[in-house]
Amino acid sequence: MTDWTRDTARKREWQREDFQAWHDGLPDWRRSEDESMLAYIFAQAEHSPTLRAALDWARANDIFFFLDHRTTTSGYYYPGTGVVAVGICSRSPAATLVHEIRHACQDAHGLIDGELDEGMPHRRVYV
Repeated sequence: MTDWTRDTARKREWQREDFQAWHDGLPDWRRSEDESMLAYIFAQAEHSPTLRAALDWARANDIFFFLDHRTTTSGYYYPGTGVVAVGICSRSPAATLVHEIRHACQDAHGLIDGELDEGMPHRRVYV
């Protein structure tokens, strides 16, 4: 099993002001429905030690989750922001979370450089 707890004392300052402004502008009903769906997905950690460990790391490192209603992918991570998206079309949202949280962990440890942002300009247009 992956040791998600290593080096969590080193916190990264996430740059998510633009994302937060977009998310705060969503209608209350959508944010409420999305939070309910995310809570359902997070509850799967009760049956998955890997997901539980990943979510524990994410919570300790201020990772933000949201549902993307427009993507055709299972999910993605926004480098530098600490934001993980889960696509509503994901067939295995728990596995998607573990995979995307791994990218956040890599980012927190300086293993993702800024070049990744340039390769994904569409991800700056929030859904």
